[in-house]
Amino acid sequence: MLKKLLKIFGIILVLLIAAAIIIPIAFKGKIMAKVQEEANKQLNANFRFDDIDISLFRNFPNLSVELENLSIVNKAPFQGDTLLAASSIGFSAGLFDLFADDMSIKSIRINKGNINITVLEDGTASYDIAKDKGDSEGAESSEESSFKLKLKYYEISETKISYDDRSLGFKTTLANLNHSGSGDFTADNTKLDTQTNIDKLDVWYDGVHYLNKALIDYKAIFDLDLKNSKYSFLENELKLNDLALRFAGYVSMPGDDIDMDITFEALQNEVKSFLSLVPGTYTADFKDVKSGGKLSFKGFVKGKYNDNTIPGFDLHLNIADGSVQYPSLPRSLKNMQVVCAVTCPGGDADKTVVDVSRFHVDLGAFPVDATLRVKTPVSDPDLKSTIKGNVDLATLKDVVPLEEGMKLNGTVAADLAFEGRMSAIEQERYQDFKASGSATLTNFVYAAKDLKDEVSISKAAMNFNPKEMVLSEFAMKSGKSDLNANGSLQNYLAYVLKDEPIEGSLSLRSSYFDLNPFMTTEEAPASETPAEAGDVEGYIRVPQNINFALDAAFVKIHYDNMDLSDVKGRMQVRGGKVEMNGVEMKTLGGLIGMGGTYDTREESGPSVAMNFNMKDLDIRQTAKTFNTLKQLAPIANNTKGTASISNFRFSCKADKAFNPVMNTVNGGGQLSTSVLEIEGFEMIKKVAGALKIKKLEKWKMEPVKAEFTIVNGEVAVKPFKTKIGNVPAEIAGTNKLDGNIRYAINLDIPRSEFGGAANSVLNDMVSRAGKAGVNVNPGETIPVTVLITGTFTDPKVSTDIKSAAGNAMDDLKAQAEAKLKEEAEKRKQELENKAKEEADRLKKEAEDKVNAEKARLQAEADKAKAEAERKAKEEAEKAKKKAEEEAKKKLNNIFK
Repeated sequence: MLKKLLKIFGIILVLLIAAAIIIPIAFKGKIMAKVQEEANKQLNANFRFDDIDISLFRNFPNLSVELENLSIVNKAPFQGDTLLAASSIGFSAGLFDLFADDMSIKSIRINKGNINITVLEDGTASYDIAKDKGDSEGAESSEESSFKLKLKYYEISETKISYDDRSLGFKTTLANLNHSGSGDFTADNTKLDTQTNIDKLDVWYDGVHYLNKALIDYKAIFDLDLKNSKYSFLENELKLNDLALRFAGYVSMPGDDIDMDITFEALQNEVKSFLSLVPGTYTADFKDVKSGGKLSFKGFVKGKYNDNTIPGFDLHLNIADGSVQYPSLPRSLKNMQVVCAVTCPGGDADKTVVDVSRFHVDLGAFPVDATLRVKTPVSDPDLKSTIKGNVDLATLKDVVPLEEGMKLNGTVAADLAFEGRMSAIEQERYQDFKASGSATLTNFVYAAKDLKDEVSISKAAMNFNPKEMVLSEFAMKSGKSDLNANGSLQNYLAYVLKDEPIEGSLSLRSSYFDLNPFMTTEEAPASETPAEAGDVEGYIRVPQNINFALDAAFVKIHYDNMDLSDVKGRMQVRGGKVEMNGVEMKTLGGLIGMGGTYDTREESGPSVAMNFNMKDLDIRQTAKTFNTLKQLAPIANNTKGTASISNFRFSCKADKAFNPVMNTVNGGGQLSTSVLEIEGFEMIKKVAGALKIKKLEKWKMEPVKAEFTIVNGEVAVKPFKTKIGNVPAEIAGTNKLDGNIRYAINLDIPRSEFGGAANSVLNDMVSRAGKAGVNVNPGETIPVTVLITGTFTDPKVSTDIKSAAGNAMDDLKAQAEAKLKEEAEKRKQELENKAKEEADRLKKEAEDKVNAEKARLQAEADKAKAEAERKAKEEAEKAKKKAEEEAKKKLNNIFK
């Protein structure tokens, strides 16, 4: 009996193992289809994965499913942006759920992921990819998903997250995030046990880099009341570099409002712990840093949050007699005194008060003092601030550790004072706002490991008044480059306090400037996926909140592989665009004059709309410099000579790597050239081969005058006449983005050129013309049409007597005329739209000026009224006093 039982048990075990192997294989197709079906049903994005791995052994008795090389790529308005890319995403589900209508997911794992989230200024978010229920494109999306979440565990490992919220001016990146959580999410109440590690956390707000490569370690247990949507802190400790914090309280979301009552405090009172948050100070030997003094850092957030109200909050930082010294450095940060409070009673953010009543530190032998108080920051910022210090930057290396290869020299001196309300600046009541002082930078030198040449500034001087900040002097050198500037910035206080546009004018002068070191973008690390690498931006994004007029004159500029000389012109940097007017330069052996716009407002990449006049440019050199020209007219690479283009209109979109999107290239103009020599181009070789005339393997053309258009990346050349050697020619045609060409060349070939093998070609053409009903009597010249199709690299050439060649030239002429008309209509519409946009802008500016003037006049009237009332009151008081004195005098006289 025992043997039989063991035998039965063995058979069952074998069957179970066999099932564990066979079932994943048998149901792989079904699960792949199920995942793809659900993704398409739920997501308005491109979802894909390379393979799926299914196992019963990994998480028995649940089924483990792992999607390999998964990606989710956004559609418009974030077209082509990778929202999520991961080496693998795994989840476990109930085995028998495969046979049911619902499939429950019990755990989720993301491994080596890259998550990129963007929120635009209008609040549109790239993560909002769930299909609308009523979306006509996906009517099936109204069906309820058959996936059910019954999570017990989730994990994110070795993942990078980038979050850019432009509506808030907030950006953060998390490098090498490892996070896990376990709990029973199917229960009404559960404890969530989490562990979080981040190797590098960066946080920016309003352009300020608050956390730089901070190390995060957070262990926390939360009490989750899922039924009532209340989440409470239990055991927890957050470490930001060396600063340890503890939280207590809860967040509750029973309805639309969010109720919270959270307190936090630093667990240590060492000054160095707080200092570890300062970029560059948290080094490998930080544990050996000595510090003294007392630190207190604590606060709370309490109240209700919704669209109309915010909770109250209170944050206090106090440092008394602080000092910090690194073991390897000779000097210390000492005499640190900080009293800082940020408070708000709640309800209205305008009740927030920022008060840094004291900030003092000695950087070695150099003291720095500052104060700051801001009230009513939303409605009308009330500012009071002072900054005073004189620091020798060379001593910083003796006080705080600098990055390897970094060099700092020079003297910074500042003595500034600001006091007043923002409304005084906005209403141009400058007498009611105090802003005075100056800041200078002298003999500044900066070098870094990843900087090719050190940057030196012999002097930069700025003076401040309520109306503007004046840059009276700026002289910089970097390698062979030099730059001198002066100018002024208006509205700088509104820019700092309310993020309003800053305005100004700058004059730039240089004898030589190499742009390449300032244009280079960071290459994606080898470990990143192609999707990540593709997200690297290779163009300069123009800020939308600056309005600068730049007047520039550069003797020489080196950019990419171009050398420009005598560059001058005026640029307006405004609202995310650069508008160029009267820009002139010498390059590529000739002259270029240009104007137009460079627009970076679109998320998908910049757009360019330019007008050019070019004179005597070297054709071959130009083709080597501009990839766009290589694609649109590859024959230029094999052409010797110069070209001038007048009234050249060019517009296109570009991707984030600043490569032109070829099917958006539009334009047109008039081309004129010198004598041209073309040799070694496949199309010309094929023409010479078809006619059996060796002389035509090299073209020497008389000067050309031609019109051309570019519509959606397709070039159309209107018929033009020239001579190739002693052969009169008429040429017209088109070439497209994909390399397809259609050109017709009418040639009047002298009879003497047809000899030997060429005569057999001629006889064949005469014979074909005769069969077509065209009698040809060869005279001194033979009219021949050459039709070229195919591609530039693989052209197809056919020849015929001109009168028998059909209407190829007429067809191409008609095409060119149509392209010119289409381009003219498009240009007309663009000009009308631009004129309307400019009219609307000028109208708004005028209205703003009228309103500002009204406000100013009203303020003056109110002031005059108040002054008149004050004087009237004074006169009345004087009259009353005088009357009383006279009455008293009369009474005295009566009783005398």
